[in-house]
Amino acid sequence: MTAHQPANLPQQAVRAFQRDLAQLWAERPGQWVAYQGARQVGFAPHKHELYQQCLQRGLRRRPQA
Repeated sequence: MTAHQPANLPQQAVRAFQRDLAQLWAERPGQWVAYQGARQVGFAPHKHELYQQCLQRGLRRRPQA
């Protein structure tokens, strides 16, 4: 992992979400989706459920700059 990679994860996630949006609308309407970089890491009908899934997978909230 390079020094620039962690800072780019949010940008990668936004690009991946934009790339996947049409498919998400078709397959998972109304659900929340989480990304880590360009990788989808989970789906849930409620934000708090998805947040818990991410925490259980060891993902942590990125500190605000």
